[in-house]
Amino acid sequence: MGKKQDAILTTRQGLTNCVICGSPIQFSRPEDWKEWSHILVPRTGQKITAEELEQADYSTVPSLAMSFYRIILHDPDGSLHVSGITQSLNKQRHRYRVPYNTQDVRLGASASFIWPRSREYEPGDLQADKYTPSGKRRGWAYPMHMPCWVLLRQMMSTQVVEQNLSYLLQTLSSFWRHGQGVHWTPIPRLVKYRAARWDVEVDWATANPVWVPEIQVRLKMARKTPPPMKRLPPDHPIGRVPVEIAMFIADLILSDTTRPMRGRDTHYMLWAFRWTLPDAYWKARCRTALLLEVDQILRSEESVDWQFLAISLVELPLNTNNALLNRHRLLGFLGCMQEEFQQRINGVKFTESDKKCGLVLKYGELNAE
Repeated sequence: MGKKQDAILTTRQGLTNCVICGSPIQFSRPEDWKEWSHILVPRTGQKITAEELEQADYSTVPSLAMSFYRIILHDPDGSLHVSGITQSLNKQRHRYRVPYNTQDVRLGASASFIWPRSREYEPGDLQADKYTPSGKRRGWAYPMHMPCWVLLRQMMSTQVVEQNLSYLLQTLSSFWRHGQGVHWTPIPRLVKYRAARWDVEVDWATANPVWVPEIQVRLKMARKTPPPMKRLPPDHPIGRVPVEIAMFIADLILSDTTRPMRGRDTHYMLWAFRWTLPDAYWKARCRTALLLEVDQILRSEESVDWQFLAISLVELPLNTNNALLNRHRLLGFLGCMQEEFQQRINGVKFTESDKKCGLVLKYGELNAE
């Protein structure tokens, strides 16, 4: 595989929607470089790896990450491969140049100059009955947001996904064909959101679901060593309260969603009574399906102030945070797909009625939340 080899996606209508989340791949204007080039500092002008780009801090330009994308490449010989990362620019029209190597990154690249060894692709159609390229020299391409691919690998394991791309495409096709979502029409449309029409763009639907600035700030503060708490005398009545009772009282306060300051109320109560609850209690309160960062900390066995983290996350505005709203939407999609994906790997065969009943029901449950 030559280092200068590219994948060239040629299309008449521009990039289609992300095949994972269904929303459009955002454009980034070349003139906006000055606004976000600091993300690559001190590597501006140097080579940056795909992993570095995926883990970069996008808090100052939240929408930028959704302009980076990869492509699942379906070669004419039937093999499947995930491309490197490139950026969607408004100066591009009908030819999109993507690095073929998974670990490569190309920012601000146009397709005006094509390497001789480049491979040609055309947009794949997830509603098609077969996954076969239309010509001997061209393959099919399925674009996906860089953050969506990161989230999918976190949920389903990188190795499992990359070794079963054929089953992944079949699962994605099943979901989008039989779920009540986006369809790959000549003019791509947004996913059908609650309280939104097809032609109305929803801000949170294009927010980066992987990097949530508010969570990152709390994680950074939780990594600092907390000040020691002064203990009450051993014979003090409050100091003799069983830890189970203290946890029960903390639960009552933290679970009361009518109290906007319940996190701080809990902190002040614990400080006033000099109560220290076990880390196991706080870890359990931190672990939710939406907070993927907590699972990463638990796996790495990193030392953090679990009490501070749990209390601060309680007051995180889930319903108004664009990144978390989009993460919730995407995790709902992936949860619907994950079971069928695993069953396909295990050799389970699906009929048309099986696909439709299973996925439409789950999608309906997701929208009803």
